[in-house]
Amino acid sequence: MASTILRDHVIAHPEYKPRLLEILRSGVKLWDEIPDREFVIHREELFQQGMSEHADKIGDYEVWPGVRLLDTTAEQRYDMAERWTDEMAEVRMKYMGLPVEVLASEAGA
Repeated sequence: MASTILRDHVIAHPEYKPRLLEILRSGVKLWDEIPDREFVIHREELFQQGMSEHADKIGDYEVWPGVRLLDTTAEQRYDMAERWTDEMAEVRMKYMGLPVEVLASEAGA
């Protein structure tokens, strides 16, 4: 929804595009500075404990093709979620007609 709103706004007001790119760059920088991994991994480790306790209910559920949820680690789930988030962001940037390079962090550049 937000991608459509932003895309339509930039089409109607192309002069806003530099400001939007500035906002996106600032957001990428901010997220790069937040140490979220340690907190998310802790949550995933708690999830791992819960899965172990209820393995009989989870069974052979596959979190992605060929990989049972019970066989994943907290780190694998975090890394996959991060990859999916990056892929989704790239698709949205292309949809909005914005350069994907804006998403590149300074740390990763």
